[in-house]
Amino acid sequence: MKTATVPMLLTLAFYLTQDAAGEKGNQDPCMKFQAQMKNGTLTCPKGNNSSQSLNDIIFQSECILCKRALEQGAPTKIMNVKVLSRANRATDPAKLNCESFKQRRKDGDFICPSDTSSVCGTDGKTYRSRCELCAENAKSQNHVDVKSEGECGSSHLETDMCSDFRAYVQDGRLGCTRESDPILGPDGRTHGNRCAMCAELFLKEAKENATRNRESRIRRDAEKELCKEFENQVRNGRLFCTRESDPIRGPDGKMHGNKCALCAEIFMRQFTEEKGKAEKNQKDAEERAKAKMEIQKRCSEFQDRARNGTLFCTRENDPIRGLDGKTHGNLCSMCQAFFKTEAEEKKAEAGSRNRRGSEESETYAKLCDEYRKARKNGQLYCTRENAPIRGPDGKIHGNTCSMCQAFFIQEDKARAKVKREAAKEMCSEFRNQARNGMLMCTRENDPVVGPDGKRHSNKCAMCASVFLLEEEEKKKDDKTEKVDAGKAKKEAVQELCRKYHTQLRNGPLRCTRRNNPIEGLDGKMYKNACFMCWAFFQQEAKKSGAGFRPKVKREVKVDCSEYLALSKRGEIFCTRENDPVRGPDGKTHGNKCAMCKAVFK
Repeated sequence: MKTATVPMLLTLAFYLTQDAAGEKGNQDPCMKFQAQMKNGTLTCPKGNNSSQSLNDIIFQSECILCKRALEQGAPTKIMNVKVLSRANRATDPAKLNCESFKQRRKDGDFICPSDTSSVCGTDGKTYRSRCELCAENAKSQNHVDVKSEGECGSSHLETDMCSDFRAYVQDGRLGCTRESDPILGPDGRTHGNRCAMCAELFLKEAKENATRNRESRIRRDAEKELCKEFENQVRNGRLFCTRESDPIRGPDGKMHGNKCALCAEIFMRQFTEEKGKAEKNQKDAEERAKAKMEIQKRCSEFQDRARNGTLFCTRENDPIRGLDGKTHGNLCSMCQAFFKTEAEEKKAEAGSRNRRGSEESETYAKLCDEYRKARKNGQLYCTRENAPIRGPDGKIHGNTCSMCQAFFIQEDKARAKVKREAAKEMCSEFRNQARNGMLMCTRENDPVVGPDGKRHSNKCAMCASVFLLEEEEKKKDDKTEKVDAGKAKKEAVQELCRKYHTQLRNGPLRCTRRNNPIEGLDGKMYKNACFMCWAFFQQEAKKSGAGFRPKVKREVKVDCSEYLALSKRGEIFCTRENDPVRGPDGKTHGNKCAMCKAVFK
């Protein structure tokens, strides 16, 4: 049969096409099998299944012929790539035979198995199996035959020949020179050079991908419209259905028990695809992050030499592959490319952030235009209307008016900052002459308006006011920092001394003599934390206006004798009369009866 000659013809094609794969005349085509040899023996897969794909047949034939060459130690022969097209034409796939599939027809429809290999039709479309191609022919009354086994597209040989051009492809287009180096491509046509042949291949690939994506999008839209009613019932890709018998044909041509069963299969397939994509994206991101960390680690020695993302390197030849997949001359040149890419990414991120900020500011400014006129002396008075909205500061405000008030304050601060920066630039010549915010100036009359909007007699006087304002702000900030630091330190001491509160019993705190020096809030050094806490408790008691007094039971100094006669079994029943009175326990009670009731308890 014709298919019996396929392995030998493909084997011939294998040896005739090795030079075309890389244009290297000394490359050994059997090199990829050397790693699989064990004890000088190469084991090849065996299979005579008629459903074998073309790639499996090619691999098996290559392995058998290389087995002899490698085990005998003989060099393999390499010939010219120009014979490639003749070898490819000699390996035509078996013709399409639909008779075997017609026997499995049901109600005029083909029933096709799902575990068969795809084929490429003469119309350039990929079909899941020969059976599906026969079904399509019967449906459309066409006579499409099998062009090749597997999906339509480039062969492994074409991919290998064009792999070095793929990095320069944009939107399926490859720019080539007019260099004259004729080459016969796998399609049987002669191209001006290898680049021109690959440009045509990439353009064809882009068109096929666009067609495939368009068909997938149409199918997804149809499936979404069909199964819209079941979307709310899906959980983790699963849809539970009844066994109602209402057969329906799905977009894939298969028959399903009912509409719910069809949608269940669609939802599960979509969930699996999305999960696979998410896992792949996560894995790719982790690999990129890992590779980036590794390169950062290796490039740390060059970090100090880089200036604004630029690193100057020698021409030492020590090739290394970088994060971008390209091969660089040495480690330094790889780090140079890495630093340059990092600088560009940071610049692009800063630009996008500034664009977002300016766009948001314009949006808020437009929204708050109506409130700008209602503002008086920098203050905007708003109602308490409840209509929450997020402001430019990221906080949620009660309504648009209160959000605009915060926006106006932010605008004022930004303008003041710009003015201060401008004033600092103007006053740089006087900064060395200032002492503690004071600048001595002459009375020269040369009026100038300062950043505060006031008119000053000359530039020096304006700068003197700027320096004075800066000094006041600096002192205010220092004071705030000291208060915050003292507050934080006090909270830390309170937390540390909390466990000693329970040990206060009718007198001072009893501490051990363990030597573990610690500094207190007063700046003194104490022998250990216990002594420090005792001093802290005394200081707190003095601040509260009373000396330290241990907790003792107070004497009752209130006369409650009038209520003793009214008590029954030690219980007093009081009215709700409102006449507040403070009891000996320091608490305020509703009236005297309630206070005496608490005392008796």
